[in-house]
Amino acid sequence: MADEERKDKDISVSVNDSERVVISGTGDAIYNDRRKTIIQFLTPKILLLILLAIGITYVSFTYGPDTYHWIMNRAGKNEILVLVTDFNDQSENVSYDAAGGITESLQKAFKQYALPNIRVVRIHKAFQRNEQDAVKALGTRYRATIVIWGHYDDSGMFRFMILSADQSMLHIKDPEDKLVNLAHPPDDFTLYVNQELPTSMTYLTQFTIGQIYFHTNRLGSLMLTPNYLTIH
Repeated sequence: MADEERKDKDISVSVNDSERVVISGTGDAIYNDRRKTIIQFLTPKILLLILLAIGITYVSFTYGPDTYHWIMNRAGKNEILVLVTDFNDQSENVSYDAAGGITESLQKAFKQYALPNIRVVRIHKAFQRNEQDAVKALGTRYRATIVIWGHYDDSGMFRFMILSADQSMLHIKDPEDKLVNLAHPPDDFTLYVNQELPTSMTYLTQFTIGQIYFHTNRLGSLMLTPNYLTIH
């Protein structure tokens, strides 16, 4: 009789974080472990993150850091990307981080003015003065709006800018070369690299982007193309 009354009732027993339910009339127990439920919920997400990490690692080791950098930094839709490459060092006597100063100056300027959809990315690649086609290809690959690059040797420093826009649409003042004897650099040349060069390239870049915004507002939408204009 007691057993029949026990079977007619639902009995719930909690042990730690588990709940045991006895179904009336059967005497069978069904365990619903909350911890198992959480694990079952998280397992697909954890596996997805693991697969993503494996995929990124595979791409990095298989195709090299260049591909990983490209995946993480190429321009998004409606984004203006300013790509700054290392300056090619052909001097036997000096070494400057010109690209580092330009990148830092641009980032500070864009942060100060809170310009939307603009990003500055430095890439550790260097090009010689006659490698404009390679620079254009790099800009196309990253979907960059502007590529800033340069070269210096014992005759001076040469800076360049390539734009992903039609030549007739933008009117940009040519960057000026700094012709000095870097075999025996003047005392103020380091000041030029650290201050004057980043300031002038930042001004030129902002002016260029200003024209892009102008044409965007005037023409409705600026169609960026891989037909690059070289400014030198």
